Amino acid sequence: MTPSHPNPVWGHIEEFCNADGWENVRSDTGHSFWERILADGTVLRTHRSMDPNKRIAPNVFARILRDQLRVSKAEFWQAINSGMPVDRPVELDEPPPEYPGWVVLGLMKLGLSEGQIREMTPDEAESLLHERWSSRGGRSG
Repeated sequence: MTPSHPNPVWGHIEEFCNADGWENVRSDTGHSFWERILADGTVLRTHRSMDPNKRIAPNVFARILRDQLRVSKAEFWQAINSGMPVDRPVELDEPPPEYPGWVVLGLMKLGLSEGQIREMTPDEAESLLHERWSSRGGRSG
């Protein structure tokens, strides 16, 4: 039975990584970095930089599941409860967000990495681009 954890804690990320066969590639100053290479060669990475007992905001947890761990919420808890790895590929709870190409390109021209952009929602990314353009007096720079 999958427990209900509406607000999981950061320690659950490490529990999942241990159950799912991730490698702890670095731990320092309270931070833990994990990596898993899938059968198709895809490299997944995640980390814990907060106190293991600190709650994870629901929107942050959803992004971690989707973008870093690439599992559904049910599979996340099943791996922790069973101690067994997730049988991938899996169907995610929600598809990755669609970012307009012009927004990604514009933000990358302003010095943001694709990873930094993907940490924002598409609306946040577009708003940031408009804000940066406004502060520079237009698109050209």
